[in-house]
Amino acid sequence: MKTKARLFFGSLALLLFCSALPAAPNLWLTVDELSDQATYIVEGRVLDVRSEWNDDRTQIYTYVKFAVARSLKDQFPLPEITFRLLGGEILEEEIGMYIPELPVFRAQDEMLLFLDGNPQSFFPFIGHTQGVYYYTTDPATAQEVAINQEDVSLLRTELITRVREAVQR
Repeated sequence: MKTKARLFFGSLALLLFCSALPAAPNLWLTVDELSDQATYIVEGRVLDVRSEWNDDRTQIYTYVKFAVARSLKDQFPLPEITFRLLGGEILEEEIGMYIPELPVFRAQDEMLLFLDGNPQSFFPFIGHTQGVYYYTTDPATAQEVAINQEDVSLLRTELITRVREAVQR
């Protein structure tokens, strides 16, 4: 019975959280719009990702430790930040909570983030998953590309150039 109550209240909390999210998350934002709306734009690497229960064991949070390598808009005040995001997986217990509008992080991922003015908020990324670009190498061309979870893909150099141009306007 306790497990059912936890799942019910966890689901209820998730429903209330989602109803408080900004409206129309599916609006497509250009790199210029992401840049304009972001307080900070940073490049860096994910150092660690861990998920754990809250104290009441009703919600799962994922903690993402991110090292800032370079700021492209305003100087980010810290060399590292830990994001606390709703959702995640507790592998030992084979249970998870998935939030569709939140990006997925893996240790050692290199990326560019468009952040709002409060990186400690539950939703610190501008445009939700649109504001998180993962860096990877295209196996067909051997070029470094930036891709977000919405499958928007650019050459890494092109993304950085477009961000810098938007920031200077």
